[in-house]
Amino acid sequence: MTAVIISGCSSDCIALGTYGFVVTVVDSISNQPPNGQAEVSISAGDYSESLIRQPFANTPVYTGGNREGVFTLRVTADGYQPYVQGNLRVRSEGQCGAFNTNRITVRLVRSAP
Repeated sequence: MTAVIISGCSSDCIALGTYGFVVTVVDSISNQPPNGQAEVSISAGDYSESLIRQPFANTPVYTGGNREGVFTLRVTADGYQPYVQGNLRVRSEGQCGAFNTNRITVRLVRSAP
C-alpha cells in the first residue's frame, strides 16, 4: 500500500489508500481458487470498474472501488455460474482518502456440464 501526504486537511495526514472492495474468490465445493482467471467488477449507474487481482495472495483477492456509491458486484469465471450481489455501499471515512471496506468471499458454483 502506498502512502501519500495530503495537504488541506485540518492537519496534514497520510492517505490510507483503502479499498472499497476486497473480494476473495473460491470454488463453493473445494473452497480453493477456481481454475483459471476470474473477472471481478463493480458498477454503479454509468460507472464500472474491473477490480485488480493482487499478486501476493495464494487465494485470489481482488481490490478496488475507491469512490463513494452503491455498487453491484459481478464475478465470472469459465466453468462457473455468474455471481451478482447488489446494494453494496462504499462511503468515505474521514478526510484522508479512507473508505469503508466491503470484505466479501465469493463462493462460485460450478456450471452443469
